[in-house]
Amino acid sequence: MRVAVILFFLGAAAPIALAGAPPQAKPDRPACAEYVNRYCADVPMGKGRRIACLAKHKAELNPACKKRLLIMQETFRNAQKQLEANRKLPAKQPKADGASSQPPKPNTPK
Repeated sequence: MRVAVILFFLGAAAPIALAGAPPQAKPDRPACAEYVNRYCADVPMGKGRRIACLAKHKAELNPACKKRLLIMQETFRNAQKQLEANRKLPAKQPKADGASSQPPKPNTPK
């Protein structure tokens, strides 16, 4: 009986406690989605075009989006550097003796 009374009061008190709490942004919503829709909706995705569009509107962005924009810009720069480095690597050449590049299969008794 005591447990039921305690649960009743806890259940009744929770909405009261939460009513005074400020509304929170949805955590699963990206920080810049609103600004992409507002300023960059017509900008095609890819090649950093939307990141560049957001950067043009940096003064209008909220602090969370500005922080996210810096992360996106750094990530894009790093990806570009890695792509350039990969382009400079020599292409793998097939073996001249016609041997397969696959490792040999182990001998299994029959």
